[in-house]
Amino acid sequence: MTGRGILHVSRDRATLRAGSIVQVRGSAKPFEGLFAVGRVRHVMTSHRHDQEFELVRAGIGAQAPRGRPAVNGFVASTGRVGQVTIVTPGRQAVVISDLPGPMGGVSLRASTGARISVTNDGIVIDNGQGASIALTRNRVHVTGVIV
Repeated sequence: MTGRGILHVSRDRATLRAGSIVQVRGSAKPFEGLFAVGRVRHVMTSHRHDQEFELVRAGIGAQAPRGRPAVNGFVASTGRVGQVTIVTPGRQAVVISDLPGPMGGVSLRASTGARISVTNDGIVIDNGQGASIALTRNRVHVTGVIV
């Protein structure tokens, strides 16, 4: 199952990121639940910032884009740039993406918001509660340190 929409970033004060998992609420029952964000396109003017997005959910008997079978949840592909998102029923996630820079690489995410991301730009370990360690180039950045 796929869906498309527009998020009014400037109004809603929220953004989407390809590869993330979102909860859809307030829709008809078959269209509610967890979806992988498969593609996001920013549309900006001097007065507005919107995101056009595509959501993907594979269910029983469903096929992910390009006929790839679902694996315990979601499998998403963003077209020319390869991306696979797998989410367990408990909302643990693995994202593998060929996007360049910090958007690509491998990301492991816990349902609590904790994550480990490995990209060409570096490694980030984030506990989802404000503490993180980022290793980029020749630098180590630590947040949430108690001294």
